[in-house]
Amino acid sequence: MLNLLRVEQYKLIKNKVFWVLVSIIVAITFLTVFLFFLEEKGIIEATEDEGFFVIEANEEATETLQNDGISFFVDTILSPDWAMTVLLITVLGAFMIATENSIGTIKNTVSIGYSRHQIYLSKLVVFIIGIIALHLLISVAFGVFGTLFFGIGDLPSMGEFNLIGKIGLLSSLYFISFAAIVMFFSMIVRGSGVAILLSSSFYFLFGPFLMFLGQKYILFEKVYHYSVYYRFMTIVGSDLNQAKTLLELITIPVITSIVFIILGMLIFKKKDIQ
Repeated sequence: MLNLLRVEQYKLIKNKVFWVLVSIIVAITFLTVFLFFLEEKGIIEATEDEGFFVIEANEEATETLQNDGISFFVDTILSPDWAMTVLLITVLGAFMIATENSIGTIKNTVSIGYSRHQIYLSKLVVFIIGIIALHLLISVAFGVFGTLFFGIGDLPSMGEFNLIGKIGLLSSLYFISFAAIVMFFSMIVRGSGVAILLSSSFYFLFGPFLMFLGQKYILFEKVYHYSVYYRFMTIVGSDLNQAKTLLELITIPVITSIVFIILGMLIFKKKDIQ
């Protein structure tokens, strides 16, 4: 298993799509902070939604938004973007995992003698590491470019540190659940294009479909209320000091991850790998 993890980690580091995503993130964060800088200098005039990333900071964390490195860093952690999360996970998963189905890499790994559940879990673990690394890069890039243009700023208070830790850990749990879903679809199809289509459709169509049915039927309202789609978007506005709320926010992604990991492993075990 350890050797598989090392192999998958090497594949991630050498994966061109991963580095393309890294380059895109760095470019977009630089451009966004630069637009804030131009606005502050009065060179351009901003609308209500500034830049490419709309920052909606938790009121408990910041009373006023400031343009400095630490504020940019904190705000992006406290307000993870749902669409950006789905996009990064879907694209990385499709090209990391589904492509290996089409080119025969997984077949070669199975033929060596590794069990399929070991292969599945090792890919999932490294996939999750890649996703979390990309999201940390967004915050770090905002912090670095914010510091270069506006200065480093003041350190957060202990209350802010506590909130940052809670939201960071909760977001990671939801990243893991999203990764488990994308991994599930990427393993059952051949080709990155189909994997991207299925995974993105599952997020952008199934979620709104549940919400539509929830407006008419109580059962689907409950399903949507306890889905990872809805709960991920409510993290920022939730009272994380309430034990019940915190427990729900933790339980939902954990159960979702377990369900999709088990389903994915069962399907992968029975799959005819060519």
